[in-house]
Amino acid sequence: MTLRFLHLADLHLDSPFAGLEQSMGLLPPRFAQASLAALTRAVDFAIQERVDAVLVAGDLYDRRDRSLRARLHWLGALERLHAAGIATFVAHGNHDPYEPVSAKAWPSSVHTFGPTHEEKVHQLPDGRTFRVQGVSFPQAAVTENLAVQFSRRGSEPTIGLLHCNVGRESGHRDYAPCTVDDLSAARLDYWALGHVHGARQYPLASGGLAAYPGNLQGRHALEPGPRGGLLVTLADGARPIATPVAFDTVRWLVRDVAIDGLTSVEAVAQALAQDASSVVAAEPDPERAFVLRFELTGSAPIVAALKPSVLSELEYGLTEKAQRFVVESVQLRAELPLPLDRLAEGGGLVAELVPWAKGALLQPRVEALGARTELESLVEALGRLRLDTEFLSSPEVIAEAARRAVRLLVEDPP
Repeated sequence: MTLRFLHLADLHLDSPFAGLEQSMGLLPPRFAQASLAALTRAVDFAIQERVDAVLVAGDLYDRRDRSLRARLHWLGALERLHAAGIATFVAHGNHDPYEPVSAKAWPSSVHTFGPTHEEKVHQLPDGRTFRVQGVSFPQAAVTENLAVQFSRRGSEPTIGLLHCNVGRESGHRDYAPCTVDDLSAARLDYWALGHVHGARQYPLASGGLAAYPGNLQGRHALEPGPRGGLLVTLADGARPIATPVAFDTVRWLVRDVAIDGLTSVEAVAQALAQDASSVVAAEPDPERAFVLRFELTGSAPIVAALKPSVLSELEYGLTEKAQRFVVESVQLRAELPLPLDRLAEGGGLVAELVPWAKGALLQPRVEALGARTELESLVEALGRLRLDTEFLSSPEVIAEAARRAVRLLVEDPP
């Protein structure tokens, strides 16, 4: 027997984009409606693929006071799945704790798990039967391990639906914490998890698989790249296969743009525009748009002219002309070149190092150390060499020790 189902989580419907709050009203509708459009794509895919079920592991909405637009869009998605004969199973998480009233308007093909663990045995029209176990958050903060309530109860394929934090992963609130061993001990075939916004898969010692699909639509620069769900195939005698499917309609990307050799702000603007154009040109989906965060890297004198106000003007100017992308920010990571000749004018130990640094193949890395006080870095490296101070008895020996210290900084920076 083989089952195919779509696993979604962390929809955060109608959630605004972080970093674009001030300009959302001025952007094309595709940016304001991205999370809703991503859900529409997911439903289109489920119907086209004729999946046996759709499982949603929490955080349908971004806030407990759900917007009417989000609720109506979700209801419309459920009605489309119902009309296609696809059952939907829902567990609620910390952003959308369980409220029995909200589920009363949903179609009869939707099963919502309440705050008490339960198992639903579901039979498909062709007679195939599978089980889904689940539990919802009764309130936003759940600190107990809910995974220990799950266990296999029959021979049919069994899926666990849970919003939780496996391995107490950092970057996410430690709600319903559990371990991979807890999941394996339940002997379920597949765990449809939610809460962690990055895709993760955990092959279990029991032979099953636990997975996070990641969130449906990226919402800020810390959620870059493809976002969507997992198409899961469960076959007798085989570990489940979970295949990522992208549904995001607006994709966040962080782009490094080197400005070495650029001598004007106009040249920087042109480099950014070319990079943005290359992103759009490489995207095969004509309906997908992008939110870009640019990080300027390298070393160039133009860095001195890139004040915060100039960076803001670059952001606005690029976004104003764009059709399929907006710029969230332009961030300066580049540095001014280290003036080695000027440092040599001061004489002393630093002057001894300049000729060596100029001729070294490692010069770019040496110059990058100029972000710190040169002597501060050097003194630290000398200390890491653990040299006896009495050994530093002549300028020649000191210079050699300094060269060794700089090489240490280059090869093993602090």
